[in-house]
Amino acid sequence: MVNKWDLAAGKADGEKYVEYLGKTFPELSFAPVSLTTATENLNVRETVRLAEELFEQSRTRVGTGELNAILAEIVALRGPSHPRGTKPPKILYASQIAVEPPTIVCFVNDVRSFQGNYVRFLLNQFRERLPFAEVPIRLIFRRRGKKSQEGNRQ
Repeated sequence: MVNKWDLAAGKADGEKYVEYLGKTFPELSFAPVSLTTATENLNVRETVRLAEELFEQSRTRVGTGELNAILAEIVALRGPSHPRGTKPPKILYASQIAVEPPTIVCFVNDVRSFQGNYVRFLLNQFRERLPFAEVPIRLIFRRRGKKSQEGNRQ
């Protein structure tokens, strides 16, 4: 939410400012932006409705079967890469373990193989395919069968 938008009147274009925010904070590009002026009641109701929608998205739970079907589609589209001579990384299965924020744990054969670009790819694909496109998604990688070896969190 960007408040006091009335002070930018004539100085900034709303669409360009939202584009600027997306470029400045690419990790938040999924989040909606609301330009408001509270004193003039500009977009306040719309912002409250948006907050309610985001709250509902953050409380959405996806079943393990549905999640794994979506994960299979994503991996078929682009699997994780690995250096030659190393064991290929595999996502064995995934489960949503929490809401607020939606938290997905992926059980994998090697936690160290899941970092950087591929994690961002997974997050973006989950946002496109799951009913929580506009809220943060927490992604955890764990080695299957070893609860004590929790991996990286995104």
